[in-house]
Amino acid sequence: AQIIWTPRMLDSLLLSPLNWDVRINGRPYRVEEEYVCSVGEPLSLAMVISNSSEVPLRKLYLSVVGYQDQQNGHLSYRLDSKCALVGNDKLFIPELGPDKWYEHDFSLVFFLTGSYKLELTCTTFDAQSLAWLTALMENNVEPSHIWKCCIQVTILQHN
Repeated sequence: AQIIWTPRMLDSLLLSPLNWDVRINGRPYRVEEEYVCSVGEPLSLAMVISNSSEVPLRKLYLSVVGYQDQQNGHLSYRLDSKCALVGNDKLFIPELGPDKWYEHDFSLVFFLTGSYKLELTCTTFDAQSLAWLTALMENNVEPSHIWKCCIQVTILQHN
């Protein structure tokens, strides 16, 4: 029997063609480090995504979604009264060629204390540039690859 791999299955198994370089207030983001700032303190984020594959990636949608981890198993995606984002939270990148990069900067200000996470997501729906990954074209299935980078930030009340 032939196994039909979905794009999400392949995204879990294969090395991502995107490399993420994220800086918080000019400091490189590292998963093992804790990022703490005060309520009302602007948080500047700069992200660079680069294409490490040998083919261009087309029709990329870059988005930023924040949520509060209430550390009790509940995630709150309602941040409209808890923070303000300055800049674009959604972008369209027509094409990212091999060994090319794209940079995007934005800022956040948090109004309440808590543990927050930012999910940086890059999605593509371009069948031609991703056909080498899967045989989905033959099965008339719409390809959709998703690559993510998750950032955790703790906001403390400044005394």
